[in-house]
Amino acid sequence: VGDFLYFKESDQIFEYQLEFENGFESDIDNNELEDLEDEKLRILNNIYFVSNAKLNGNKVELDLVGGTAQILMEEGEVANYKIGNNEFRIYVDNIDDVNKRILLKVNDQEYQFYKGDIEIVNGIIFGLNNIFFSEAGENVDKIAFMIGAEKIRFEDNYNDDSFSETLRVNGRRISHGFVKIKANKENNKLKIFDIRYRLKANSKDGGSIFLKDGENLKHNLEDPD
Repeated sequence: VGDFLYFKESDQIFEYQLEFENGFESDIDNNELEDLEDEKLRILNNIYFVSNAKLNGNKVELDLVGGTAQILMEEGEVANYKIGNNEFRIYVDNIDDVNKRILLKVNDQEYQFYKGDIEIVNGIIFGLNNIFFSEAGENVDKIAFMIGAEKIRFEDNYNDDSFSETLRVNGRRISHGFVKIKANKENNKLKIFDIRYRLKANSKDGGSIFLKDGENLKHNLEDPD
């Protein structure tokens, strides 16, 4: 017999709201919300950059990439970084202007990235934030990428009032993680007013959650991300 913090299965644990006072606005160009791309957002004291933003019918899709460090490098550049006990030699092998992709060598292992892609190297996530293509005859092409990255996808129909179980973290859908995006479309523009994330209870063993004094809620969730 003892005291427990109890969450019944599917009860709401918390809700987080990302609110845009003046709206988060973009023109719509072939379903792309390009004005939102590369914008910086702060979520729970972490900084994320919008790597891709699309409107498919009534569905808004936002990909965010964040990490412990954002790094700018030029084509042909080599750099060395240490994250924890991991050492990385990074070489920007090629920036492909035509296909809008890059080849990055990390410790002599080659990886191909498109904007918004992530790769796991020695347990550390690398995420490509952006590619900066120079004009012909001007400066060299550059990339911006994150080490220790995390990729989040928010996806929801903007024109209803319901939550969608569509949250993805590093490509994996988070069960019992729900998203609602409130926006308005007018004159070929989309303005986002807020994004809400709602987590419902589901223990790592399935079912309700019982927490003893000193136990961590995150460690008892089915999807602790």
